[in-house]
Amino acid sequence: MVITITTLLPFLNRTLRESANNTHYSTHTAIIFLKLNLCLYRYERAGATVVQIFESVVARQPDKVAFLMDDGRLTFGQVKQLADRIAAHFYAKGFRKGDTIALLMETRLEYPCIWLGLSKVGIVTALINSNLRKETLRHSITVANSKAIIVSPELAGAIAEINEQEGIKGLPVHLFRPDGAPDTASSSSSSDLLPDAEDLRLSVDSSGSGSSNVDLSALPNDISPKDKLVYIYTSGTTGMPKAAVITNLRYTFMALGCYYMLSFRDDDIIYNSLPLYHSAGGMIGVGSVLLCGVTAALRKKFSASNFWADCIRYKCTVAQYIGEICRFVLMTPPKPTDTQHSVRLMFGNGLRPQIWPQFVSRFNIKQIGEFYGSTEGNSNLLNIDNTMGAVGFVPNFAKAIYPVTLIRCDEETGEIIRGSDGFCIKCRPGEPGVFVGKINPKKALNSFVGYADKAASEKKVLHDVFRKGDIFFNSGDILVQDLLGNYYFKDRTGDTFRCDEETGEIIRGSDGFCIKCRPGEPGVFVGKINPKKALNSFVGYADKAASEKKVLHDVFRKGDIFFNSGDILVQDLLGNYYFKDRTGDTFRWRGENVATSEVEGVITTIVGLKDCAVYGVDIPETEGKAGMAAIVDPEGKVDLEQLAAGIRASLPAYARPLFIRVLSEVPMTTTFKLKKRDLQVDGYDLTKIKDPIYFLQSNGTYRRFTADDHETIKSGKARL
Repeated sequence: MVITITTLLPFLNRTLRESANNTHYSTHTAIIFLKLNLCLYRYERAGATVVQIFESVVARQPDKVAFLMDDGRLTFGQVKQLADRIAAHFYAKGFRKGDTIALLMETRLEYPCIWLGLSKVGIVTALINSNLRKETLRHSITVANSKAIIVSPELAGAIAEINEQEGIKGLPVHLFRPDGAPDTASSSSSSDLLPDAEDLRLSVDSSGSGSSNVDLSALPNDISPKDKLVYIYTSGTTGMPKAAVITNLRYTFMALGCYYMLSFRDDDIIYNSLPLYHSAGGMIGVGSVLLCGVTAALRKKFSASNFWADCIRYKCTVAQYIGEICRFVLMTPPKPTDTQHSVRLMFGNGLRPQIWPQFVSRFNIKQIGEFYGSTEGNSNLLNIDNTMGAVGFVPNFAKAIYPVTLIRCDEETGEIIRGSDGFCIKCRPGEPGVFVGKINPKKALNSFVGYADKAASEKKVLHDVFRKGDIFFNSGDILVQDLLGNYYFKDRTGDTFRCDEETGEIIRGSDGFCIKCRPGEPGVFVGKINPKKALNSFVGYADKAASEKKVLHDVFRKGDIFFNSGDILVQDLLGNYYFKDRTGDTFRWRGENVATSEVEGVITTIVGLKDCAVYGVDIPETEGKAGMAAIVDPEGKVDLEQLAAGIRASLPAYARPLFIRVLSEVPMTTTFKLKKRDLQVDGYDLTKIKDPIYFLQSNGTYRRFTADDHETIKSGKARL
């Protein structure tokens, strides 16, 4: 169907009429929503890929700076040149459309150029978390069926550790040195660690022969918007990272969504200190540059003390955050640079309502664009009107195009609650529920592609949600919506339906369908899946099993399907959503998802297969939950030095438990499941616990946790 004025009139009429009758959002909101959807529709109809949109940007501004970092910079034209050379090189090496190459690299100017170049061939880049080591790293590379590895010198040792293991042995390794630097002490050692690795930077620079033009005539011309672009990894209850499938269309939607809805300007400079292997930094931050033509200033590693100094240095007008970033910046001593910057807008996810007013007041931030969503899901929200604490709002006129909601769940378990008819139950305003989004494979906006692991994808899908045959993506998060329609995050587990808040299990009514939450009632956030619509599709993960786990069936009617976010949100009477919590065996710390089963597996191996439970505990004035491990050791034989050394060697810093509790026994349920909830409630409170607790020090070792330590943490003075 071609969009014309005639077909748009009824929709526009309803939009303008609703906005005139509702002071919560303006006609401006309706217009930018329409602009975004028209832009997405135009790109989808034209079959435009990320590369094609990027090259149209380059054509109009080749000499504009795309990326800044330290004293270096790359113009749009230079990004294209390097991407072209990468494409030509790997095509000449025999790589073809559909192949996967793993990229293990810390943030640097060339990072986006590499995966952009590979995408010109149709190669899917697996963006590997640079903190991963050993088995978790091996799994991340192999689960995506990688046929080669690109690694930077500082991470060569991580690849060398697993180079002889199954799935890695024999894979070609390409070493990408910074700025084509000749051998130095550090780069020489990386060559020693990986003696068979190709010097990729040298090969690529040589192939260019000083020319800015590379012959790309042999490259495929059949790459479509629905083809895979990259894999971005998420943590889940399976324990190991899941490779979420990001198509060209999904990447485009994520990048353009923030650009349009938050009213970015063409001359904006974005400060991006987030990892480029994550969706926030790599899709939204970098995507705004590649697809919209703004400039981004990158930083290798976030620094609270240098945050505003960097923004001033690079003349940034927009900055990205995660909740931890805002808290860390707020904890720095007041100084003149607090308000000497030009940042008018900060956007990201996880800014706690408790520090929101203080943050914007101290640093004079005019607008906060808090968003909610998952890398792989079709259910995303964005707060565009500065409603403090809210993670987003979906106007009534948009619900037909973007069918997300809250459904009731057991807040204790996350289990979806269904009514007597077997369908899910929508939450009332103020009632927490799981956030879900309807899946429509025919619409890019509503699709759910899933993970590389298909089984993991299926776990995220709800079937028969509101009618027989419909399917929804289950976010797994519990949100609450107020009477005005704003959503607020409540917990982890999108209309919201009821769930068990502790486990994230969907609660269904006597009819077998899910139950929509009332305003103020927490529920799992879900989004209806429609494979025919890009906005409502769910591509999923590389693992098909992982994708299926995210799909809910028969949600509100027989046959419908929804994406299950796994998050618990609450919606107020105005329609705003608020984040409440996340269900399942994960918690978030230092801006990263930590899978408890992965940490449990590592610790159990180190301590000789003793029973172990890992869970997240709250720390006052701190974002997320810190890791705590309870180990059954009635004989007192656990070697804490050996445990600490094993944890340091096997787990990234954010996944290392901050507390170790040594138990004489682990409380079990009648079905022989660990009573993690009881352990979590106890936390590290020495007034409740007689067991010894040990505390992680800055040097990576554990010492006895004392009453003074407990008081320091309770007072919010601990720097963790």
